[in-house]
Amino acid sequence: MPSDKEFFETNPMLKQINKYVNKETNEELRDKLENKPILTFNELMSLPTQEDNFLIENLLWERQVVILLAREKVGKSILSKHMACCLSSGKPFLDTFHVKRPVRVLYIQLEGDMYETNDRLKRMQMGVDINPNNFFFMFKARMFLNIEEEMQNLCIEIDLMDVRPEVIFIDPLYTAIKGSISKDDVASALIGNLRLMQSRYRCAMILSHHNHKPIRSKDGWLIDEGDDAIMGSSYLKNFANHVILLTEDKKTKLRTMSCTTQRNGEVFKDIKLEMIQPEPLMFKLYHRGAMMSDNELMKKILIYGKEFNCEIMAQMTGLAEGTIQNKFTELKISGLITRGKRGFWKVKEVK
Repeated sequence: MPSDKEFFETNPMLKQINKYVNKETNEELRDKLENKPILTFNELMSLPTQEDNFLIENLLWERQVVILLAREKVGKSILSKHMACCLSSGKPFLDTFHVKRPVRVLYIQLEGDMYETNDRLKRMQMGVDINPNNFFFMFKARMFLNIEEEMQNLCIEIDLMDVRPEVIFIDPLYTAIKGSISKDDVASALIGNLRLMQSRYRCAMILSHHNHKPIRSKDGWLIDEGDDAIMGSSYLKNFANHVILLTEDKKTKLRTMSCTTQRNGEVFKDIKLEMIQPEPLMFKLYHRGAMMSDNELMKKILIYGKEFNCEIMAQMTGLAEGTIQNKFTELKISGLITRGKRGFWKVKEVK
């Protein structure tokens, strides 16, 4: 007769129940420890691991902060709404990047008006899946989140939702600040309040923000600063887990979504996008160069012989990372590859 320990370890149903209970216990432990002012070393080491806790693969993880950076009229608000729609429905972002599960999204809009948003989302729905039960909007003509009292008032309003938002969008960030965003004390107050908000709701945050005015060399050439062109104090860039820079080629109208500032090294490096409008209103990956069949790509993967990612296969094939990511999705659906360690893929074993 098996011991109690063996019985619980070998019974599939009890293993599932135990997994769920442990998940709940982990959440309680995480909340308890995060609210303690001082942790012992053992308490710090007892924090639950957060493997594969992404919300959007290669883009957004639970309880992280992303800054979506672009100049005006490039399309960052459309891109962030597209992202919010996919998070609400659990459908792949750009039909490529896996969304782990549907989540509740709160979109705080601080410029434009609700009628413009109404029109954009009606056109976006023609090409992007949305779960209306997971999508919440807040429109504010004036809100200063670096002021403690105003942040408290915002949290009181969010509490009235009766459900906890899992991702909060703020679009755009610069209008949520009283004073000069270039001053470190103003930025520090804003970051402190955003941290408290993030801790209160245990949420991820996506902050849409603007570049500062272009800088030219002595010869009159525009200087490409990348995401160092962020408007305001450098504290903002340091606050984010990673910064997504959206730029536009004025000749081709293609957008490039790139990420050079990141802490975990798993965010995509460079992806080309094209905006589809007026109906549907959405972004999609741009595929450049000659296409490659699934069989040809599988040959490259098998030749490589180890776990791989988009960057590795892009170098081996000469295709864009966005094209490779799309191919990975197709190969996964076909049962040929599966996810390996974080950020990598592997050939699926045949049983």
